[in-house]
Amino acid sequence: MTDLTRPLQSTIDKAKPQSYLQDPELATLLSRLAALQGHSVPAYRFGMVDKTVDGIDLSSLSRKQRTIELWSVHFATAAIAEVPVDHLRKGQFPLLWVSEDGIKACLLRGKLSYGGCTTEDAQGRVCELPREEFNFRIHRDRSSKCTV
Repeated sequence: MTDLTRPLQSTIDKAKPQSYLQDPELATLLSRLAALQGHSVPAYRFGMVDKTVDGIDLSSLSRKQRTIELWSVHFATAAIAEVPVDHLRKGQFPLLWVSEDGIKACLLRGKLSYGGCTTEDAQGRVCELPREEFNFRIHRDRSSKCTV
């Protein structure tokens, strides 16, 4: 007799939903950043891009470089640059931060008095990022161009 309370072992892995997005977390953060800057770009638009404009596989690039390429696809005239920690000022937020190793990414929502920033992750959770962890961020400058 077959036990119907548990799925067959051979079907468990197939039943897990696979994401169609290349990097779901990054796609969600870029979509949220675009929305906070007044642009409607769904996450799937960032997540389904698999090659750069020059035909290079995005999966072969670092997460920092993928971020730049994905942003450039949707905002072709964007001026892209890193913002030094010492130059973070009011009016530059929100920014996108990617850790040096590319594992962590979040939106920087504002600067705190001790130099850290409030952050938002891809699931919408809010926390703090110490100043020591900064290295890369995206923002929109005053000329309404999107900047990385």
